[in-house]
Amino acid sequence: AAVQRLSGMFAFALYDQQRETLYLARDLFGLKPLYYASITGHVWFASELPVLIQELAHKRLNSRCFLEWMLYQHLGTNETLVQDIYAVQPGHLVTIQRERIADQVYASLIDYIDPHRYQHYQMASTGTVIAEAEAALRSSIQECLVGEEAVGTFCSGGVDSSLVTAIASQSIPHLRAFHASAVDSAGCDERRYAELVTAALNVELLCSAIDQQLFQRELAHVIALNGMPLAHVHLVPFFLLVQNASAHGIRVLLTGDAADD
Repeated sequence: AAVQRLSGMFAFALYDQQRETLYLARDLFGLKPLYYASITGHVWFASELPVLIQELAHKRLNSRCFLEWMLYQHLGTNETLVQDIYAVQPGHLVTIQRERIADQVYASLIDYIDPHRYQHYQMASTGTVIAEAEAALRSSIQECLVGEEAVGTFCSGGVDSSLVTAIASQSIPHLRAFHASAVDSAGCDERRYAELVTAALNVELLCSAIDQQLFQRELAHVIALNGMPLAHVHLVPFFLLVQNASAHGIRVLLTGDAADD
């Protein structure tokens, strides 16, 4: 019941010493990874797949999952590309007590399907829909600002990240926005749009210059950190952006990534 009351993105392990029970939980959207494996009579867990792979005595590819990954670039199961290593699925709570492992769904996107809300938005005016969407967006951003860590934003110059940056700038003095600039590809470089947005908001823009050489050099490193093939190549510039933000003391980043999907 407690895990159902949590809001936001999370993946955590909680050990109950009295009951000798380990709980592994992951948020509804599965933004943060969490893996586990039973190795030599012990249960290991980690947020990075390579940590568990190196502990396996026999490292074997999961052929069925590999085929599924090649087709969909996604796995709809708790299995991974590596035999005997499992993922805590989004919205799941895994309970481990000695040798017993139980996998429970505590939340599903289906739980949030509301026919009455759907009918409401079908009948509502454009103004009502815009007002309610803006209120939801503002509320979501405010919930991310309650901690003590410094907060920044990603800003590509597109609609989604620009909206997030604009709203966050109203609550964060001296907000910093981060952008990845494709310096050797003028057709793909969106830096000018990010500069227009941040200049209008009086927000500092910090750019990471990325060229083909840098991308190729970091690709293998990012794949290794990910522990599996990349579903999206944008994870490479994403990684470089996070590095840049960390170097500037920013530990929390707000992004509109994939909001239009």
